[in-house]
Amino acid sequence: MERVVYTSSVAALKPGAAAVDETSRHTPQSVIGAYKRSKLVAEREVERLIRDGKLPAVIVAPSTPIGPRDIKPTPTGRVIVEAATGRMPAFVDTGLEPGACR
Repeated sequence: MERVVYTSSVAALKPGAAAVDETSRHTPQSVIGAYKRSKLVAEREVERLIRDGKLPAVIVAPSTPIGPRDIKPTPTGRVIVEAATGRMPAFVDTGLEPGACR
């Protein structure tokens, strides 16, 4: 069976103190900003269409857009570009002595 994949966003999920999943739901009153509100409203509409049997769909909520069409790049993409070009040094705190990582 073919399905529509609706790409929502973690912006439609309500942050919490513990792990967040699809049950961590914003309401129209709790969401802040036009972008997040638009994602929330659209996601609820897709859920309604699924529930009513009018749309065979699945909803995904990516947290970070990464890929070849990230032309600006986004702030997340900038972190990756800076790390890849050596402008953002990084290390892994493994508890090993420095020589063991070479």
